[in-house]
Amino acid sequence: MSDRRAQAAAVLHAHGLEAVDVGAVLDAAVLRTALEAPDGAELIAALGELGDARVAALLRAFDGGDIPPQMRKAMRRALHRLQERGIDVAAPPPSGSKPALAAAEPEREAWISVADGVGTRLVWVAVGLPSGKWLLVAGEVNDPGGLRDLRVTEVPKKQLRSARQQLREHGIVLVTLPFEAADALLVEAQHRLGEVERKLDYLRTRPRLTSNPPASPQEPRSPRVASPSDEEIDALLADSARLLAEPELRLWWPHPREAGPFLDEIAALEDSPIVLNESQQESRLAALVARAAAALYPRPVMARRLRGTAYVFAETGRLDAARTALAVADAVAQDPAGTRDIPVLSVLAHQGLGRLAAARAAERRQARQGSLVVTPGEALTDRSAGRPTRTRS
Repeated sequence: MSDRRAQAAAVLHAHGLEAVDVGAVLDAAVLRTALEAPDGAELIAALGELGDARVAALLRAFDGGDIPPQMRKAMRRALHRLQERGIDVAAPPPSGSKPALAAAEPEREAWISVADGVGTRLVWVAVGLPSGKWLLVAGEVNDPGGLRDLRVTEVPKKQLRSARQQLREHGIVLVTLPFEAADALLVEAQHRLGEVERKLDYLRTRPRLTSNPPASPQEPRSPRVASPSDEEIDALLADSARLLAEPELRLWWPHPREAGPFLDEIAALEDSPIVLNESQQESRLAALVARAAAALYPRPVMARRLRGTAYVFAETGRLDAARTALAVADAVAQDPAGTRDIPVLSVLAHQGLGRLAAARAAERRQARQGSLVVTPGEALTDRSAGRPTRTRS
């Protein structure tokens, strides 16, 4: 490859395009964005160096439109270069006519899943390409952590449907949502990262999907379910623990690392030399669980996560669960200080800590087998460690 062509290939690569068959992936949205970029003229020159007849047709269409004179010059130079390379370049359309290809918007779709226990969900966006394939950008978005993973690939639409079906078989349901809403979530997720690795640079790929400015990021609202009234919220909130019957929420148990300090408190309480009666133990555990619920399930984060969950529930026909999730989201948003008990969050904290504490206790008992030292907690749960069993003479 000559130096001239190598430089052109580098420019295309910087814009998310590859020199091999660039005409198959270039569309009007990408070119419109290039016209507004500081290095737009360089991209147009690179298209003249490496483009084909499809690129020539797109440049012709834009050449007759309302574009800056500098860009028009760059386009005509690129068309001249294409002609020098033996590519058929017809006369441009009459001055003032609208570029036909620029007016045709490509087909776009988007999908989203429920967040898992650490707040990560799938956000996919896709756009139809002139080649007949779809450009898929599959992101993993964490709230509040930002973009965790990003995959960009071109696939037939049949393969796109197959991938969603495979995820469904593994318990991950992707539902459709407006493209603009998903795009805004991906842009927000990248901005949360600060400095971005190349593999997580959604904004670099975004011009291939749309030239519109990103919308304000917010959770989608389904038209299938109305927001609960203030009168309904209390009743739905009281029964909110039933949300844990939904398969997606079975992944919301506390993570062992984040729950560690509370598990330490539970162990210290059980091993304390001060013997507490049942009422005192219950009181201390209740206070511990309340603190754990507030720390493990922060109110601002949970309000947003539950709204996103309500959208997926509604779009999959689970309207009662969607209304309950919306009620909990509203209650949590209205009480950021955590003064109100939220049953579903309390149950998550209580049962999650109970499971983790039981697992930790089992590990400790196994590690202490054969030890002569007995903790107060072990003495209370094992009569043989406290005193010998009486027998009738």
